Amino acid sequence: MKNTFKLWRLVAVIAIIGFAGLSLTGCGDDDGESDPGSSRGLEFTATNNGASYSVKWDGATNITEVIIPASYNGRPVTSIDIFAFMYCYSLTSITIPNSVTSIGSVAFSGCSSLTSVTFNGTIYSDNFSSSPFPGDLQAKYLAENGGIGTYTRPNGESDTWTKQ
Repeated sequence: MKNTFKLWRLVAVIAIIGFAGLSLTGCGDDDGESDPGSSRGLEFTATNNGASYSVKWDGATNITEVIIPASYNGRPVTSIDIFAFMYCYSLTSITIPNSVTSIGSVAFSGCSSLTSVTFNGTIYSDNFSSSPFPGDLQAKYLAENGGIGTYTRPNGESDTWTKQ
């Protein structure tokens, strides 16, 4: 009986350590290779009674380049969740389709490697939540000569984005 109890205790400790390790994994912490352009590493949540989807990073998969699909399961992807890619350290590039019409607060906060963002559609100022991107990207996008296009910055430390 003592040995059985010790075995279950050991199994419980291993399970706790395993779950703790999974919850602490960051975007750049996974040793797996990234898969640019696929929906690998993305989670989709049905919105508007299942008529559309929102998207966010799964929190564990190592991703560097993300191309958000315009649709998922035959329905449009219309929003990027609040905190969607927060602290995804390895993310360098994201392409946002024209189906996305809103971006949640601090969606890309802490993405210290993010240097390229492509907007393929229009997102109106009312649909940008508080500080979705690091630096001045939101202001540049909403400026008179902003809008659809690719914006870059020289490195993850720079707060200055330039439209290409």
